[in-house]
Amino acid sequence: MDNLVIANNAKLATVDFTGLATIGNTTATVNITSNNFTASKAKDDYNAATAADAGSFTTSSGLGTLQTYLDAAVAAPSTSGVKAYFDVVEVTETQSTSGGDYTENASYTVDQTDADNLAAIVNITASVSSGRSTLQAVTAAFPLKRALGAGNAYTALSSTDNTDISKLQTVQVLQKPLPLEQQLGSMLLLTH
Repeated sequence: MDNLVIANNAKLATVDFTGLATIGNTTATVNITSNNFTASKAKDDYNAATAADAGSFTTSSGLGTLQTYLDAAVAAPSTSGVKAYFDVVEVTETQSTSGGDYTENASYTVDQTDADNLAAIVNITASVSSGRSTLQAVTAAFPLKRALGAGNAYTALSSTDNTDISKLQTVQVLQKPLPLEQQLGSMLLLTH
């Protein structure tokens, strides 16, 4: 099933999707919003800024039977996205530091448009590039210090030259020009 919509059912509180495991297409669209699915608890574990969001839900809604399907859908979201939310979260518990205690909040506002809302089971959209892809040969010149560095390389500008060199370390000296077919192989793909 590549398009799953469960929306605008104010009386729908429980479901059972046991056995639904694959998306059946190259991408999936999921919209589970504006129903009556309740999480008695949403637990938000601490995670570093670079880590995936971690946490868990306590619920008798049956949305847990969608886990395998949602995992498959998240791996191949459509441009419309994979969005599934609880409609009611009775209690939240948030951990603000690694290994720290949880803070309980008995009043929580659900926002089904906010991917960071604790009611979000998942909210992901495929990235879209617009325009056309064009191959373009790029030549860049970087000012170098005049002294020849170790290993047959010129040393790039230092941080005392008021230049951001976080991505430049050395520029290798070319012994001879590359044949045309090798030059074409090193083109950049730019997406507008």
